[in-house]
Amino acid sequence: MRFHPAVALAYVGLLVLVALLFSHPLRLAALAVVVGAGLAATGALRSWWGSLKLLWPAALLIVVLNPLVVREGATVLWHGPRLPLLGHVGVSLEALVFGLVMVLRLLLLTGAFFIYQRLVEPDDLLALVGRTLPRAGVMLALATRLVPTTAATYREVGLAQAARGVDFRGGGRMARLKHHLLLIKGLLLSSLERALDLAEAMQARAFGSGPRTAFVTHIWRPRDTAALVALAVALMLLLADLRAWSFNFYPRLDPLLAPGWWLPTLVVAGALLTPPLLELGWRRWPWLRSKI
Repeated sequence: MRFHPAVALAYVGLLVLVALLFSHPLRLAALAVVVGAGLAATGALRSWWGSLKLLWPAALLIVVLNPLVVREGATVLWHGPRLPLLGHVGVSLEALVFGLVMVLRLLLLTGAFFIYQRLVEPDDLLALVGRTLPRAGVMLALATRLVPTTAATYREVGLAQAARGVDFRGGGRMARLKHHLLLIKGLLLSSLERALDLAEAMQARAFGSGPRTAFVTHIWRPRDTAALVALAVALMLLLADLRAWSFNFYPRLDPLLAPGWWLPTLVVAGALLTPPLLELGWRRWPWLRSKI
């Protein structure tokens, strides 16, 4: 199922906003369920899971360094030695929980980006903002296409080098380094050729020479209205009391089970689950597919 690009942008933008506003660990856990449902509904769960091998060094660095550097926590779990430039090293419960929450937030934002890749095509984005902001639309379309295009080119160049007998895993360390440098060189040349082709195509279409036309084929359907209403409900609950979504880590952790925290969390999470549920219903029930 395809949502209207405006609805898809609103959905992903609200996911990012909630991930940045939420500090409560349990509320972030509820948002993780929402993002997981969105990844599963859009078919991006496997791609997101594969990206974790690139994210875990940064996550590990956050979890390790934050407790060692931050000394504002009152609940000290470990007193370490005195190190140059750092002074007395210690680990507090508050700093450890803060680091874990930051890692969870990083994973949620990455998941929202993968959902955006599946929901919004660069051409749809260009068509959406092409009438009012043509240059900004082109820049956004090119930026969102950069990572997947580069990754695809990297795989193609690697397969081409392997077909010529290049062994990226065999040999010594210097041999592998030399082979990967050849791979990076091929990737750079392919990127430059693609940029030149794009520039020639834009010049042939007289880009930037004057006012442009825009042909938009997006149709507003009932599913777009249902998703937009659910997102509006979630946004109004967030804006009603922004302080309720905060969580203090220092000098001591706020209570995790504060009175009344669960009801607005469930409502916001349920509203954000509406687009993935519509996607699931559209796939499984022909009757609902005919209605939305």
